[in-house]
Amino acid sequence: MKFFNDNEAFNFETIRALGYANYLGSSYGEVNEIVKKIDSKSTDSWFNEWNSMAQLLNKNASEQIQNNHIASAYKTLLRVSNYYRSAEFFLDPYDNRRIKVYLDSVDAFQKAMRISKYDVSILNIPFDGYYMNGYLFKSKYENAPTLIYVGGYDSTCEELYFSGGAEAIERDYNVLIFDGPGQGGVLRKYDKKTISNYEKPLAAAIDYLDNYTDININNFIGLMGMSLGGNYVARAAAFEKRINAVIMYDIFTNPYQSIIEKNREVEKLLALSTKEVLQKIEEKPMIIQWMIKNFLWVFDGKNISEKVNNLKNMDVSKISSKIGVPSLLLFGEDDIFVSKQQLDNQVKYMNSKLVTVRKFDNTFGAQYHCQVGNVNILLSTVFDWLEEVMNNENS
Repeated sequence: MKFFNDNEAFNFETIRALGYANYLGSSYGEVNEIVKKIDSKSTDSWFNEWNSMAQLLNKNASEQIQNNHIASAYKTLLRVSNYYRSAEFFLDPYDNRRIKVYLDSVDAFQKAMRISKYDVSILNIPFDGYYMNGYLFKSKYENAPTLIYVGGYDSTCEELYFSGGAEAIERDYNVLIFDGPGQGGVLRKYDKKTISNYEKPLAAAIDYLDNYTDININNFIGLMGMSLGGNYVARAAAFEKRINAVIMYDIFTNPYQSIIEKNREVEKLLALSTKEVLQKIEEKPMIIQWMIKNFLWVFDGKNISEKVNNLKNMDVSKISSKIGVPSLLLFGEDDIFVSKQQLDNQVKYMNSKLVTVRKFDNTFGAQYHCQVGNVNILLSTVFDWLEEVMNNENS
């Protein structure tokens, strides 16, 4: 699937945004009009075109609300939120436009939720002196299972609605999506960087469900992590005993190792000083530029060396044997960020009786990172597996 022949980063992010069409997050016609106007060598052009479409549709949504066309406004606002998210993606971390367009995305999403048919609450979960923003969608069934779903290196919890949350809601799960350290609002509002011990924010989220909602945490809880979130949930599942099943997509057993296996240039760049690396990456493909800039933003440390050490500390190989619940591991054969070695290692370190592996090739277009080319087949795989796990528990 090619929208940009000369820019792998733009192409992937376009497929990612378009992949949410089934959950009302995009329209092929709109996305096609956006990308036709983008200069493939300009991140400003990327921002301008996605932002312009979002602004135009946001105006339409306001008119729809004024005219009491609530169902139409709801659908429009969801696309607005996703297009603003896409507009923000390639901006430099501390570009003044970034926080505004992020808040525009959140605002559109929350407006949509307020006029939706969902039983949804906007949450602020206390953790380590600040708040993790998120959403809780409650099923109408008292004993419904709960899915806790976290993102990774670049996602927001609003995006998680499109990439899996909406499907879980349709299948009558309670759904909790939230931004943890190094993600979404926590990173943008508080400048809180990612941490390796992700079991702590996850425990805070489950405690919140237990203490401040009527969700019964003794019922089934599934935990799913997208992209680098696959590493977060592996770590969390090794220590958090209130989890009944875990889904990792993708597999980052050792994130540092995976990055350098797929992008050897990055290893050399991360050995330089911050000033040197920012100069060097201007000559590199945009995907390398984005990876490095996002890394400097998301990871903590006074210098690159400290940040790299924090990345290396995310290796879960030594603790994966502690994961004692059924685990689904998903892998795309054309993943540009995750090496096959990561999957092999993760399986090797876990209890094989608890592990199910699903690999995706190009047969159905799901071969990319996080299966962005076919979210339908991804989520069918996930929720069919979860049904089997729950059936086995009840038999």
